[in-house]
Amino acid sequence: KGVEQAHTSHIQKWESRYKQEREHYAEMKMELEGELKHAQDSIAELTGDLKTKVAECEDLVDKNGTMQTTNEVLEKELKDARDANEVLVGEKAELQKLVNKLEKELADAREEHEEAMESARLAYEKLDQEKQSVIASLEHCEELKTGLEGEL
Repeated sequence: KGVEQAHTSHIQKWESRYKQEREHYAEMKMELEGELKHAQDSIAELTGDLKTKVAECEDLVDKNGTMQTTNEVLEKELKDARDANEVLVGEKAELQKLVNKLEKELADAREEHEEAMESARLAYEKLDQEKQSVIASLEHCEELKTGLEGEL
């Protein structure tokens, strides 16, 4: 009975740990997805801002005929947008690395859980075999006792 309790406790411990890790990973994944969505929204916003600035600059060229000034402004804004885009792409790559790491850790935790469950199953089977052996031994002893009582 003590082995069964230890076995049950061991299983419950692993199930609890697995559940906590799964919840933790789900929370982290949701946070990372939120950050990724924010990064994508920022890229879209910067793209929209860039399109707006380009349109404004084109209007300046048409109105003022100062193509050189407009070109310099556009080049700076384009460079700024590219720099911002590089930062966002880098952040997106880092977020993807984190997601990949978390997915691997979750897969590892699942594998550990499966191994623990298999180990527990084997331990239960061994315990059951030992129990059957003890029962058979007790039955044999009972038969010997009955035989000896009959002889006496």
